[in-house]
Amino acid sequence: MPEGAVVFAAPEPNSGPLRELSDCMYNMSEARSPDWGQMRDRVGDRLSDEARTVLAAAEQAVDFGAFFKGFARAGGPGGVS
Repeated sequence: MPEGAVVFAAPEPNSGPLRELSDCMYNMSEARSPDWGQMRDRVGDRLSDEARTVLAAAEQAVDFGAFFKGFARAGGPGGVS
């Protein structure tokens, strides 16, 4: 059996692909758009590899554009216009 200390580390709270995307969008303020086609390249470089992988899979969902429009909170009531 190996000798030495064993370390268990919990994942960072509130971290994950959607949190990354949310933080990225929030930090873009008025530059964000509800149109995923316009935002894909803008946010892609700012996200981790894991987040980009999850988003690539999510894009295949039938209603991803509608989801993103609401998620972006841009261009309408309660969002940035």
